[in-house]
Amino acid sequence: MAFPSEVDARFLLKRIYADITNKDGVINAGRSTDHYLAMRTVIRNSGSKVVGKTNEALGSNRAGITVQYARFPTPDQLYNIVWGPIPDFIKDKIRQWAKEDQNGDREGFIGEAIAEFVKTALGALPIPVPGLFLNGVVNLVVPPLVRVIMSRILQDSSKTVKAFGITYLTTPNTHYVMRELDCKILLSSGLRVKQLPAHLQTPMNLAASGDDGGDDNDDSDDDPVNQKVLSSTGQPDNDEAAVGLKQFYKKEATNGCKPLNLDQIMAAQGRTDPECDGDPTTFGAKVWSTIQTDDKNKNTHLGRDIKGWAEEKPPNRTEISGAIYPTVKEILPLSPYYVPESILDSFTAMKVPEATEYLVKTFG
Repeated sequence: MAFPSEVDARFLLKRIYADITNKDGVINAGRSTDHYLAMRTVIRNSGSKVVGKTNEALGSNRAGITVQYARFPTPDQLYNIVWGPIPDFIKDKIRQWAKEDQNGDREGFIGEAIAEFVKTALGALPIPVPGLFLNGVVNLVVPPLVRVIMSRILQDSSKTVKAFGITYLTTPNTHYVMRELDCKILLSSGLRVKQLPAHLQTPMNLAASGDDGGDDNDDSDDDPVNQKVLSSTGQPDNDEAAVGLKQFYKKEATNGCKPLNLDQIMAAQGRTDPECDGDPTTFGAKVWSTIQTDDKNKNTHLGRDIKGWAEEKPPNRTEISGAIYPTVKEILPLSPYYVPESILDSFTAMKVPEATEYLVKTFG
């Protein structure tokens, strides 16, 4: 079974922090690590509208900041949205499949039957999943939703799923820490500024994107953002998404270098051990404390360097992310994360940017 290596993971980090108007800064969903990062960002910024205040976990000088953000529905909440519009004759088929199911051999039929209804529901959320990413998100949320449907039909709580596994704790702190990077990732993945969720369209993000937020219908060749990213996203189409679900339900060995396969594997890890994926504030604080301990025990000065990079104008995220990669990779196999070796570099590539943003917000 193939999985992204450390070389793949570090290459992703270089692209994340590259200039968005340069081809090296484009997120391409044909790469497994790129796709998972984009899906994670999309889900974090879709759902219902929420307003909250940051707390002192970010430092007393950043406590009490009002943040508007999104909260993605849970599997149970998505069931309540999706189940009603499904026609009765399809519901009857789903009920029959659920009762006939033996060790999951009918789950794929149910998943195929509900996929289009899930897509419609996700596109109609108060903060909708952008159309560009719908196939990828549907591929991720259908398997847990199938389990919820079967649990309801069979009245068997052992079959239910409480979380999709790709979303961690949604808090004002999380969105305060991640909003600049989230904006960058979505723009790098193919969205225009005015297609971003409203809570990401802050003056800081618009300026950082290099896009003035002009006419959405203006596809002129002199717009470098539009010119570069819209031709380079590699998002899965309907057929690829359908094949991805069929591969998932075959229960055969999956290939982590295929984007839709890695999505399912990473999400399954998140459902199996929710502690493996703490919010950026908590995880970033753990990374920082580990660096401080290592500096003391080894007589090094990485912490001093990180503070210096964070204080640069703009903060030097490239140096920070590269420097903390070994620390993050060292932490993740340990308690309480227990990330397995096969997906360790993929998980590291996902968590390094979060820790980087935390450090920039803390010391920048």
